[in-house]
Amino acid sequence: MAMNTEHQLSTDDTPTPRFANNFWGKDDAGYSALTTRMRHAKVTCQEILSMFQARAALEEEYGKKLLKLSKSPLGKDELGSLRDSLDVVRYEVEATGKSHMELASKMRDQLESALAEFNNSQKDKRKMQQASIDRTFRNKQLYLQQLVKAKEKYDAECLRTKGLSAAKMNLAGKELDRVSLKMEKTELASRAADIEYQASIRQLTEINDKWIVEWRAACDKFQLLEEQRIDYLRTTLWNYANIISSTCVTDDESCERIRSSLELCDVSQNLQSFIDVSATGAEVPDIPAYLSSKNADGVEVNSPTIPRAQAPEQRTRTVCGPHQPIPSNDDSTPSSRRQSVYSADCRSDTDGASGAPIEMALQIGGNVFKLDTQTTTLLNQVDDSAPPDEPVASYMAQ
Repeated sequence: MAMNTEHQLSTDDTPTPRFANNFWGKDDAGYSALTTRMRHAKVTCQEILSMFQARAALEEEYGKKLLKLSKSPLGKDELGSLRDSLDVVRYEVEATGKSHMELASKMRDQLESALAEFNNSQKDKRKMQQASIDRTFRNKQLYLQQLVKAKEKYDAECLRTKGLSAAKMNLAGKELDRVSLKMEKTELASRAADIEYQASIRQLTEINDKWIVEWRAACDKFQLLEEQRIDYLRTTLWNYANIISSTCVTDDESCERIRSSLELCDVSQNLQSFIDVSATGAEVPDIPAYLSSKNADGVEVNSPTIPRAQAPEQRTRTVCGPHQPIPSNDDSTPSSRRQSVYSADCRSDTDGASGAPIEMALQIGGNVFKLDTQTTTLLNQVDDSAPPDEPVASYMAQ
């Protein structure tokens, strides 16, 4: 991805500011400001390098964790298109992990190593220029201190000379001679101080002229280093953004492939796939049949199986009581009633022995209910007291 040059083009007509025209001032304040700026520039480059190193380490760790995650089971028991989509997800997790591992490698090769080399180059150039200008600056400060001392000495001698001259006007005799002698010595010292003071000024002037030339050149070199540094950092950060962006595009394409696979995931198809593989049949099993207890003779009576899928037949039946014997072809049958087995279809069993326990059952619809001994006895008692032509069921209902 190419860098945007719109800002550059819009500022091409603007004169480039110069350090050499803006870092002077009293007490060499420009020197302190510009050298501090160069130290901060070094710190900034080191901070960016540390950021690249940390980001590369994070991307590498992230990639390794994604690769480890891609090896974990994901929907191994699924079927159909959902299984295909989950396979795509697992594959894309692996691809994303590899992409971030590659990103970490690119950052180390294209950004970290190059920036470290650039920092070392800047450090060497800055150190060389700094050493030269620092030497000149220290010499200037030394001559400035000598000038200050020479000035102080010269002022002191001049002040002493003036004092002796004023005192001489009020003296006479030996005192005048003594003061005159001191005054001559003071004048000699004053002239020597003046000579030293003027020499210091000349020396400081010479070193200051040298300082101006060298500092102006140093400003230009520092500015060149700054221009190179800012341009390089802008370029390397632009490349950093491009590398990150390319990985983001790769991640987005991976997500798009996942979305595409999910578009093919159909609910009905997955259900049908499961049915095709694991179906157990369409027949609904019957519930277990009711097993009756044994009768008085110890014979086990089993109830018929009740089909679950069939509704019981709904029919209205009249239960015939023992007072309505079934006609018999044998005219010799006594008129007294005999115990019989009755059901909903009015069938009776007249072959049983008189006085023996008889099993009775009641059939309603498709269900057959066995009557216990107590209920059988009760029905026989009702049979004895019921009107001749009335069914037992009607009589009991009353």
